Amino acid sequence: MILQSQDRFDEVVKLHSPDGAVEVLSKRAHAGELPARPCGLFSNLGGQFVALFQQEGVLWLRVGVSVYRIEDEFTAEWHESPDLNSLAIKRRDASVVTVRYKPPVINPALESDPTPFVEREQFDFGLFVHNVLNDPKRRCLLRDETWR
Repeated sequence: MILQSQDRFDEVVKLHSPDGAVEVLSKRAHAGELPARPCGLFSNLGGQFVALFQQEGVLWLRVGVSVYRIEDEFTAEWHESPDLNSLAIKRRDASVVTVRYKPPVINPALESDPTPFVEREQFDFGLFVHNVLNDPKRRCLLRDETWR
């Protein structure tokens, strides 16, 4: 399965299985070999590979080498600070995994960015994961392969 980088347009990864090896590829160099649409997104948060993807109608979250099937009882908490953001994944209010990472530098600032409809989650993958896990409608869209 192919996942699109949240941070670099030309970068994708090929996952050989949800918990398997990660092969980094250039979209430009492998243009004819890649599917038209990825099945998820990934980023590096705090030195860890983090990916949100769907496979056969099931939404999955991978943090490092751990993989979680995202079901209704999963939620996320996201906290922002000047030095360190955190994304905590919970299942029935019990902590599953927490990722701490440096906040992304957004330049130009969102307030002065001329791009229409640009949002903070487009720059902060932790916030994106948080927003998806806490919104049942977005979960359904992503399970149905509607990746941007």
